[in-house]
Amino acid sequence: MTEGKPSDNEPVTSSQGPSPPPDETVTGPQIPTSIPTVPDRTELLSRARGFLQSPQIIHQDVAAKRQFLVEKGLNEIEIDGLLRELPVQRPSIPPRSYPQPPPSHLPNLLLGITRVFSWIAGGSAALIFLYYRFLLPRITQTALARRSIRAHHLSLLGRLNESLESLKTSQTEAYSALPAPDATQEAPNFQACHAIADILTVVGEKDSDGHNIPPVTLLRCALEDFGKGKEGDESQPTTEDLFRYIEGQLPWLVSEEGQQYEETLWETLSTCSLFSGTSSTADDPENQKPTRWTYIAPAPTEPSSVVKSLKQLTTSLPKSSEPKQNSRQHTLSALSDFTGYISTQMYMPYQAPSSAAGFLNGAGSSGPAEEEFRREIRALKGLVLNRLGTDNLKRNNFETRRNHFLLPLHHHLPFFPMPAPPLDPKKITELDGYLEPDVPNIVSRHNVFRKWKDTIEQYEGGYDNFSKGYLKFGFNVSKSGEVVYREWAPNATEANLIGDFNQWNRTSHPMKKDSFGVWEITLPPTSPGVCAIPHDSKIKISMITPSGKRIERLPAWIRRVTQDLSVSPVYDARFWNPPQSEIYKFKNPRLPKPTNVRIYEAHVGISTSEGRVGTYKEFTRNILPRIKDLGYNVIQLMAIMEHAYYACEWLSSSLLVWLTIVEAFGYQVTSFFAASSRYGSPEDLKELVDTAHEMGLTVLLDIVHSHACKNVLDGLNEFDGTDHLYFHEGAKGRHELWDSRLFNYSQHEVLRFLMSNLRFYMEEFQFDGFRFDGVTSMMYKHHGIGTGFSGGYHEYFGEAADIEAIAYLMLANDAIHQLYPNSITIAEDVSGMPLLGAPVDKGGVGFDYRLSMAIPDMWIKLLKHKTDDEWDLGNIVHTLTNRRYGEMSIAYCESHDQALVGDKTLAFWLMDKEMYTNMSDLTEMTPIIARGLALHKMIRLLTQSLGGEGYLNFEGNEFGHPEWLDFPREGNNNSFHYARRQWNVVDDPLLRYRYLNNFDKAMNHLAGKYSYLETSQVMASGSNKSGTPGADASASPQGYVSLKNETDKVIVYERAGLLFIFNFNPSKSFSDYRVGVDEAGEYHIVLSSDEADFGGFSNIKLDSKFFTTPMEWNGRKNWLQEASEDINKNPVRVVWPGKGFKNDLCGIASTKNLMGNVVDHFQMRWQRPYLRAPVVLNFEYDPLYRGIHPSKTLYRGSPRECLQLPGKIIRVVTGGVQDEAKCLDDRGRQPPDDLPHRVHAKFLVFVKVDNSQMHNPQRTAVR
Repeated sequence: MTEGKPSDNEPVTSSQGPSPPPDETVTGPQIPTSIPTVPDRTELLSRARGFLQSPQIIHQDVAAKRQFLVEKGLNEIEIDGLLRELPVQRPSIPPRSYPQPPPSHLPNLLLGITRVFSWIAGGSAALIFLYYRFLLPRITQTALARRSIRAHHLSLLGRLNESLESLKTSQTEAYSALPAPDATQEAPNFQACHAIADILTVVGEKDSDGHNIPPVTLLRCALEDFGKGKEGDESQPTTEDLFRYIEGQLPWLVSEEGQQYEETLWETLSTCSLFSGTSSTADDPENQKPTRWTYIAPAPTEPSSVVKSLKQLTTSLPKSSEPKQNSRQHTLSALSDFTGYISTQMYMPYQAPSSAAGFLNGAGSSGPAEEEFRREIRALKGLVLNRLGTDNLKRNNFETRRNHFLLPLHHHLPFFPMPAPPLDPKKITELDGYLEPDVPNIVSRHNVFRKWKDTIEQYEGGYDNFSKGYLKFGFNVSKSGEVVYREWAPNATEANLIGDFNQWNRTSHPMKKDSFGVWEITLPPTSPGVCAIPHDSKIKISMITPSGKRIERLPAWIRRVTQDLSVSPVYDARFWNPPQSEIYKFKNPRLPKPTNVRIYEAHVGISTSEGRVGTYKEFTRNILPRIKDLGYNVIQLMAIMEHAYYACEWLSSSLLVWLTIVEAFGYQVTSFFAASSRYGSPEDLKELVDTAHEMGLTVLLDIVHSHACKNVLDGLNEFDGTDHLYFHEGAKGRHELWDSRLFNYSQHEVLRFLMSNLRFYMEEFQFDGFRFDGVTSMMYKHHGIGTGFSGGYHEYFGEAADIEAIAYLMLANDAIHQLYPNSITIAEDVSGMPLLGAPVDKGGVGFDYRLSMAIPDMWIKLLKHKTDDEWDLGNIVHTLTNRRYGEMSIAYCESHDQALVGDKTLAFWLMDKEMYTNMSDLTEMTPIIARGLALHKMIRLLTQSLGGEGYLNFEGNEFGHPEWLDFPREGNNNSFHYARRQWNVVDDPLLRYRYLNNFDKAMNHLAGKYSYLETSQVMASGSNKSGTPGADASASPQGYVSLKNETDKVIVYERAGLLFIFNFNPSKSFSDYRVGVDEAGEYHIVLSSDEADFGGFSNIKLDSKFFTTPMEWNGRKNWLQEASEDINKNPVRVVWPGKGFKNDLCGIASTKNLMGNVVDHFQMRWQRPYLRAPVVLNFEYDPLYRGIHPSKTLYRGSPRECLQLPGKIIRVVTGGVQDEAKCLDDRGRQPPDDLPHRVHAKFLVFVKVDNSQMHNPQRTAVR
């Protein structure tokens, strides 16, 4: 054994184990000996054994276990023994000796299929159960109800027809006994006349021309005059002699004005039984003698039995023996009877019907006539009591009179109010019979309106005083300089007026509170006529809530607020009291109510080409002349009421883009009585409105009463510390999509605030009306969120309707139209609420117009999803004409909604990126640009002329503004680049934008000239010229569409005497296209999209003339079609060489087709009053002859006729011997056969020429 190496049985110690002492050395060979067991190591071994057998350690690596035991002080022998005691560990997973196959997915697939089928089966079973359990019974009930209603309607119609037939029978029997009027009976003053001179003496100077002379009298006297001193046939004049004699006595008959009366004379002479004509009956025309006339006096007739009975009854009645009363006695008697009636009827309490059924059945309520009479009595007694109250007030002291400062004496009815009349259900069903099931709901909401109106009349003195709340609340300055400030804040326990005037001292100017929660303070002037508050100084109201918290707010009725974005986005209230020299004085009166409404929707802030906010003065100077020149007559101004978030650099990126845009458009109002200070001062806005009135432009305000901004520091939200002062409490008072507050329209002071807001803008700024925003959100409790309106009447009434808001809209419309009869109100409603545009007294909401919001959506969908050949013309026409009868609509292709970022305007949808590269005349006219220009013009005219009773266009869209609208925000680096209108592109003579602008101008002037948007003066009070519901008879009716050809893509309709023809075919033009027209006559082209000024190709001759043919076509009485150019240059005229006659337009020959191988026949007839037979000329067009020649001439009479055709002359000399016909051009040559003229324009507008002042002979054209 080598020295220094241990033997096999010697224990090996770890390097970390104990080592011998340094002074101990080994000098000889070591004898292996066993290490004695120390008794105290038993516990250590026991613990090690338990450690090795623990579940956490038993499967660990052996080397790791050994290392751990060595560290704990065990030697190798002990460790080996402990390891041998452990059971042999076998691997948990046997080693793989061969490759395993991949698992199969088939079981899982089958299991999944089974689960899917089980889910389908279960779902189907559930749906079937729900259908049969819930849906099928309701569907069945609905079907049965509809069937019963239809049967009931049919039975009612049957009964109505029976009653009408019986009424006709009874009337026929009753009228048969009445004496028939004698058309030949002469007036007593003319019966004594026996000469024409006697007639002229009777009529005298009042009718020197004799227009009112009876034809029978004139003919009788003429025959007597002619026969004086003559015998036999000489005393009986012929037709020609008689008329020549009458014309000699009455020279005005030979003028144009006398021709119609001469025809009446001829008709009377030939049809009246008092005149007999004798003529020869010889077969030989040469021996035929002219007709001679005589007068046969009428035989006396016996009076009818009815006349005899009436005369007998008159003579048999006893004469009154009582002396006649004078006028005074009769008046006293009538007053006595009237006083007795008042004593029995006056003090009967007013009782409303208990239910709508009472209205329908007539039970529980008096008739309309009696209610109207009682109302007149109450009014009379109220005036009497007011006269007494006036005398008493004069005797009272000043303090008593001061309490009545809100009520003028003629409105002071403290005890006897004049209640609004109840709604007659018949008025509802007269407007729309389908509303009969909803009559109770309509009557119920009308009763809410009546309650509010009666309350206002009784306690506030009527609309006039109630809507002048701005003269009581807010800041009001007297002539002496005294300032009175009032504010409604019932929750506040303390209030103080603070501002620059008192160095913001919160205790120096306390306010007093009355029992209604109105705080008031009066500031005396610092000197006579000098206010204590400086003009345009900052001001606030400081309040303390019941919890002790101090809050400071901007006055709710403040008229001027400003914003300093360098300091804070919060507005500052300003005391606006400029000196008299700086207050704008209106120079022009209000305009009459426009009936041909063409609205220009504008935003003052974006009306500049520069990258900033525009001003009122710039709009007045630059934009108003543009609007006037374009032919618009109404301006709708947006974002006038002060609102938040214009130039929104402080908005966080979490706000949505659309919310920013909506707020920038002025729909998040903070101060309702303050005109936006971004654009200038209130005086600048007054100048804008006054200048518009000077130009003849009506100005409407885009009013926002549907919601308010939720701002607390500069808005109405939590004004007095509560969230329910002006708004509903909790979730009901919040709009989840607009993130704004909703008004509580059931509050008396809220109604005063809103109605005074309307009156304020009408009085202070002279606006002419309002466009109410968000009407759909107001009228429904769900605010239209997540609701799709299908048109069913069940969606408009019942629990979903917000009666309080609808009642406010009725009050607002009723007050506006009562105080300002020429005002206009427009509703922005997408739901289609029935009666929205009907008068209030007929159960409606009272708006003059409603926006047709489905039309722009239809156009955008077509341009976005359909190609040109996929357009459904029937759907287009249906959308444009689908509006409620009797309710006027404003049609528009696009408004500010379509101009916003995220959407596209019509021009962008049509031309897209090529607007940036090909809108110059120096560049190529690409197919996209040509199509875009054409369709842009067609869509706008079609919408304007067919879509409603008014038209609206948003600023800049008239010339296809090249970019969208995006207000400054964080998402666009607060840029003004898209918050402006680029007027430079339309003013540039090299850019094609001017073509669209020129066409928009021509289109509006066309509407103004021919009045196809003309409407009657229908006001919210329900008065119109005809007295019938809906539009007046004098108004332009809705266009009559006679053709919607889906193959040719052609639309034809008539409106207001104009014929509109649209060709939407993307690849075809048409020539000789026949269209129907109801009114006969001559038609000229007044507007064509193909004109060069409109970006067209000038393929249409604007001086062309078109003539109708009396043959039914497409449901119209006549037809016309575009004729060949050679015929169209000059119309056919007839020349009468006789005295007093001018060229009379009579007709046009029909034309050949494209091949030129069709012979067209044309017949003309002329009738003169002194000719027994008409002139009949038959012509035919022969392509081989290349002209029009007479085929047959039948004529009787002596005058000579000359028929002139363009380039061809046909002379008919009728002397009874020969006829002469020539067909030559002006140089004696045969005219060439020109090619037919083709239609290349997208649409044409024709107008009928007024020939009422010319004598038009009767004409019949046969093809």
